[in-house]
Amino acid sequence: MMKMAKISLALLLSMTMMFSLAPAATAAESILKNPSLEDLNDDGTTTHWDVWPGNPSEGEKFASVSTTEKHSGKQSLLIELTPKNNQAVYQYHLLADQRFPFNKAYTFSFWVKMQNVVPSDNDGVRIGINRKGADGNSYDVREHIEVGTYGWTKVSLTVSKAMVSIVQYDVIVDIGRGTGKVYLDDFELVEAKDTTTAPVITTTRSTTKASEKTTQSVSSDTKAVTGDTTNDTQNPTETMLTGGEGTTDATTTTTTKANEIAGNTDEDGFNALPLVIAVAIIIAGGAVAVAVLIIRKKRNGTV
Repeated sequence: MMKMAKISLALLLSMTMMFSLAPAATAAESILKNPSLEDLNDDGTTTHWDVWPGNPSEGEKFASVSTTEKHSGKQSLLIELTPKNNQAVYQYHLLADQRFPFNKAYTFSFWVKMQNVVPSDNDGVRIGINRKGADGNSYDVREHIEVGTYGWTKVSLTVSKAMVSIVQYDVIVDIGRGTGKVYLDDFELVEAKDTTTAPVITTTRSTTKASEKTTQSVSSDTKAVTGDTTNDTQNPTETMLTGGEGTTDATTTTTTKANEIAGNTDEDGFNALPLVIAVAIIIAGGAVAVAVLIIRKKRNGTV
């Protein structure tokens, strides 16, 4: 009887260890596959990420891997807009994969850099989450993101959990017709607190050097385009934006104000304030001397 009890206890402990170790491995694994786009297929395309249109009869796609522009790692995905048709980058997950629970709130994000993106329709560039319900309906969410020319920027979309059972969960970047280049890198899908029923979109921009603003308008997929900003994005300082064309260089603003307080300094670094003070003292001293001389002459009756 005691022997059977020991065997049962050993089996129970082993099963407990198995179940406790399994979730730990899953938690350490990224929800999205190949999130940093470092893995490539034999044909050079990004593993686990599809680009639409896949069928030439549906349109043309202009997708390639860029090794000169990347937010992290060795490469990013470049999509060049075309005026002929829309394009999209997406990754889909089926319920049978059991990779993550679909009926929860999630935040989908990625880093994007744009060069001279000019949409020719109302689609623009959008971040999205597609969900297919067991009822056969689609529960998709799309939000527009800023277009134009700017450095690496993190865009996030938070969507609350669906009220129906979800059987397919996709993340997508919709790219409409137009011209310009869109670089994508470092995708992420994380569980979010379900505190809202409406989709929430946020933007986080990396702080880059001023040289990027003058070079990023050059439409060329080379390191010369970004100047010396490549190293800055490896460890980016993030700034939350609520809109507008870009960030403000607070250091430059503070320095300018300090110079105004200290005195008028010309471009060569010469400060005229001490000279002005010295001249004022000399003039004041001369005025006092003249006044004293006049008083003395009055006393002597010479004036």
